[in-house]
Amino acid sequence: NGLIVGLDSLAKVIWSKDYIDNDPNEQFHFIRGIKLVSNEYLIAGRITSPTDPSLNEPVLVRIDDQGNLVWSKRLGIDPAIDNNPLFQVQALCEGFNGETLVSGTIYGDLNANFAGQYGFIMKISPAGDQVFSRLFILDEGTVNDLSGLFLKGNSICAG
Repeated sequence: NGLIVGLDSLAKVIWSKDYIDNDPNEQFHFIRGIKLVSNEYLIAGRITSPTDPSLNEPVLVRIDDQGNLVWSKRLGIDPAIDNNPLFQVQALCEGFNGETLVSGTIYGDLNANFAGQYGFIMKISPAGDQVFSRLFILDEGTVNDLSGLFLKGNSICAG
């Protein structure tokens, strides 16, 4: 489960919601969130399980301004890496037409040619469906991640 609290401008609690997935052994860990033009919120995090140490899946949750769940989606890039313990969502950005951009970093050995850092960018529709995802190698031998994400004209800028 995962707790999200809505606060007013004086940090008084307006609402408090506990989001529980189908499996009571799974826990949400929220990492980033943004307010959307629609007055809804998009929150990124991961799902883990104390009973299954290998579970570590990125997730997006969209809620309305009262904290009611609109949708919850597990992010998948590739089944071979989705549970990588170092798969991290680092940035969210609202794009055009209500779509959302998600970027992050995957640390580790994903193939025999490169054991390092990979970046990813995804575009998510307003309904929570994945429009596209791109996985690419970051500079070998350096410490990089995609911790920033914004739009400039028709271009996606990440770094």
